[in-house]
Amino acid sequence: MKGETRVGDLPAIVPTIEGWAIRTGTSQITLDDRDPYMAGFSVTGTGVTVYPGP
Repeated sequence: MKGETRVGDLPAIVPTIEGWAIRTGTSQITLDDRDPYMAGFSVTGTGVTVYPGP
């Protein structure tokens, strides 16, 4: 722990973080503007919601 502080009226700490990481892969996502479901969709009990593209 580096120290103590406050967030609004609440007491808080300033943590220290240590460790290591290994990058194990990369990915590439390609979006097609012609795809009507490009940004995704949600199926619920009341129907399907299609999310608008960017």
